[in-house]
Amino acid sequence: MNGEEEEIQKAIGTLCFIQDGPITGQRNKLKAVMEDGELDLDRAVWMALAFCFDLVRRCEYSYLALRPFGKYADREIVSRMSEENQRLADLGQDYRALAKALEKMIITLAKETVDDHNALRDEILSD
Repeated sequence: MNGEEEEIQKAIGTLCFIQDGPITGQRNKLKAVMEDGELDLDRAVWMALAFCFDLVRRCEYSYLALRPFGKYADREIVSRMSEENQRLADLGQDYRALAKALEKMIITLAKETVDDHNALRDEILSD
């Protein structure tokens, strides 16, 4: 294996571990936010925040693992994401506006990718 192949294998192998398991392992998540059969909103918010922060942490580790390949990035995707990031930054700390803007972005992306994703999945499963 040459140096570049080793870097690719290392990046993919690292991603395997970055994506592994939720922060609370196999513990029941819903029971953790219930108190006497009712949702404990304070606990639920803190759990949601913890999971969000953990996802961001994992994304940052993914960046570190994939950084050697950043120079090969798709220019259109990088440009689009940069534009979206600027629109989000312009919203400041208005988290309601941020959530609404992000939801629209996610829906747009899902609409763009769902058919291709399903076709690729079907191709893989048909082999």
